[in-house]
Amino acid sequence: MSKRKHIPPTGKKDISPISKDAFGGWSIESRINGKNGFLIAAFLLSISLFIAFSPAVKNDFNHFDDQCYITDNVIIKSGLNLKSIVYAFSAIVVSNWHPVTLLSHMLDCQLFGVDSAAHHAVNVILHCVNVFLLFYLIRKISGKLFPALIISLLFAVHPLRVESVAWAAERKDLLSALFFFIGIIFYLKFLQKKTALRYISIVISFLLGLMSKPMLVTFPFALLLLDYFPLYRINISKSIFTDAEARRTIIRVFVEKIPLLIIAAIFCIVTFSTQRGESSVFNIPFTIRILNAFISYLLYFKLIFFPVNLAVFYPHPYTFHGFSVVSGIFSAIIVCSVTIVLVMFAPKRRYLLACWLWYLGLLVPVIGFVQVGDQALADRYTYLPSISIFALLGWSVYACVRRNKKLVVPLIISSAFVLTILVILTRQQVSVWKNDVTLFSHAIKVTKSNAKMHYNLGIALRSNGDLQGALSHFLSAKQINPADDMVYMDISSIYMTTGRFDDLEKICTELILLNPRSWYGYYGRGMGHFLKQEVDSAKQDLTRSLALNIDDIKAIEQIYAIAHQFKFQDLENESSRQLIARYNTNGSLESPSEFNK
Repeated sequence: MSKRKHIPPTGKKDISPISKDAFGGWSIESRINGKNGFLIAAFLLSISLFIAFSPAVKNDFNHFDDQCYITDNVIIKSGLNLKSIVYAFSAIVVSNWHPVTLLSHMLDCQLFGVDSAAHHAVNVILHCVNVFLLFYLIRKISGKLFPALIISLLFAVHPLRVESVAWAAERKDLLSALFFFIGIIFYLKFLQKKTALRYISIVISFLLGLMSKPMLVTFPFALLLLDYFPLYRINISKSIFTDAEARRTIIRVFVEKIPLLIIAAIFCIVTFSTQRGESSVFNIPFTIRILNAFISYLLYFKLIFFPVNLAVFYPHPYTFHGFSVVSGIFSAIIVCSVTIVLVMFAPKRRYLLACWLWYLGLLVPVIGFVQVGDQALADRYTYLPSISIFALLGWSVYACVRRNKKLVVPLIISSAFVLTILVILTRQQVSVWKNDVTLFSHAIKVTKSNAKMHYNLGIALRSNGDLQGALSHFLSAKQINPADDMVYMDISSIYMTTGRFDDLEKICTELILLNPRSWYGYYGRGMGHFLKQEVDSAKQDLTRSLALNIDDIKAIEQIYAIAHQFKFQDLENESSRQLIARYNTNGSLESPSEFNK
């Protein structure tokens, strides 16, 4: 095996854990750094991944986006064909344009059908591939196997990985990371020999990653950080003001990234326009968004070190009036202070600044400066950003045992203990994703004022036939967020089914007061009047609901049937007109009279 050529730092000597000095010999490292070392590393990574994530194949699909990507998406379920491929490149699914992700789901359906075990198994395999690519990259750049193994193990089995792996709809996370790692591999090859073909390979990897998940817009930024450390291609210090060669080097490194930066900018514009068009961008005050971003930085950091009470959805504190401006300011002071200190120490400890900026920078697209969705943070967003924190931990362990060989055994034992705990926690978290009830119940248990999870659990319980349990959670969701139209509709649906007509009229009246343009408020109250045989009141409310553009064809059919039965001519004519328009649009019945047959 040829010895890796180390690119020496420019300017002052860097004494980071993975500087030139740290690449020096170490007896245990040299013993496991050959073929046997790779076999041991591969075995440890494989067995850890298997123990941690094998339960995922027993999990069901959930109804928290899986239905949009797989179970309820007829085109994706049809597999790979001309129509579905066109759909993949033209459709916006869950407010994102990500054709590579959709093609991946189509391929799964083509090969396995709608089999949750197979879809989850593919996710696990993709995560395994990413882990081994990360191991390869760290080993390639540093020349050291032991720290590469520690870092890859931390990344592989950390509980924060569960959301990306156990959630079928998060295939996009795994695919984007796959192309991220492949892009870096091509970048390293490009630096060895700068050819157009190798640069095109970087661009293609970047594009495929962006078409898997737009969060990968930070890829050029990641490459610049790698140039700073550990590749030592640039040296940002006072010398750049006097050293012309240093300035030319920095300019040259930045110029290399211009095509990538242009692509990233285009995807930022497209993604923002798409998500705003899909009404996924929430209008939270800018100051609150900035402060919450700093809070999220610290919360993510906390979850990396204490990965407990993880949830599929963390409600934004602003949505339930629980936001603390003081906490936001305090968090901003901490993040900015740490950044300033690390900049000051950068000439001698550049690895600290590089890792910190990797963590901050890769989270920028999802940290909440532009609030997409109503979550405060999400475990899946840490998939790539957390690598730098694991790198600090892994290299710190390696540096300690290098400097004091008496610490070898204690540190190896403690590292094994920590990794064992992580595997256990990850395996437990995977079981949380067993089905909708376990997933949403756990989220309610570990978070506060989580209206969305109460609502989703209500939907899950209702589909299982537990109407009383569903009603309890719908009412909890309404109490937390009384401005959500949908929860009123689901509560009224249960009241209608269980014959609680007075409660039905009451909840629908509340909905009308909340939203006078709600067709369902008048429709539900009208049905309550009808079921209580208050025909005139029913006619009045059902007429109002028709005037508000009902978007449920079954509701219009029900109104038509009632109007036809009681000879409400005007109501019958209007419902008939709307039904004819809907039927012709949908290519269904030609006349609503067929409804009565």
